[in-house]
Amino acid sequence: MHAVMKRVYRAAPRVCLEILPFGDRVDDQLQRGEVDFVVIPDTNLIDGHPSQHLFADEFCCVAWRGSRQIGRSISLGRYLQLGHITAQLGSIHGVSFDERALVQLGYKRRIEVIAPNFTAMAAMVIGTDRIATMHRRLAVIFARNFPLKLLRAPVRIPAFREALQWPASFHLDPALVWLREIITDVAAEVDRTPAKQMKVG
Repeated sequence: MHAVMKRVYRAAPRVCLEILPFGDRVDDQLQRGEVDFVVIPDTNLIDGHPSQHLFADEFCCVAWRGSRQIGRSISLGRYLQLGHITAQLGSIHGVSFDERALVQLGYKRRIEVIAPNFTAMAAMVIGTDRIATMHRRLAVIFARNFPLKLLRAPVRIPAFREALQWPASFHLDPALVWLREIITDVAAEVDRTPAKQMKVG
């Protein structure tokens, strides 16, 4: 969202934006037009409202750089033995995307901490031998600011696809069409850099 904020500021510095955390009422808020947009996995799109693809990403593992229990790579057996930190972003998500994928593959992790968001999830591995599984592009950003190391996930988790959704009643609102174009333009730039080209491990 940082790139979106910069572009909006440059184009219209007096525009005010409110960014809300995910909660348990996202479905109702969208239905009632209480929010202008929702950024949401395409597996959780809400029926009856338009949407647009933003970008796709892959998953990697994140660990504290100082951990002596976690090296430059990790086996599936070790991955399942370690304590995990995951994020819960409101009931609309329910079980996280990666957790659902792992369960479908027959794997069960030992989740020891549930964080309220991805930033907290990354910070909470610091000083521990726990591990987190998150979107690769986000992990790369966190690794620039926190003492983290990134590792290839030992199991293939399907790509994660993020979408933008908005109330059908707002579809032709000129101001929101303008903002939607900015969001999708920024996302297209992100999507043009394949996650596979980012250095991990």
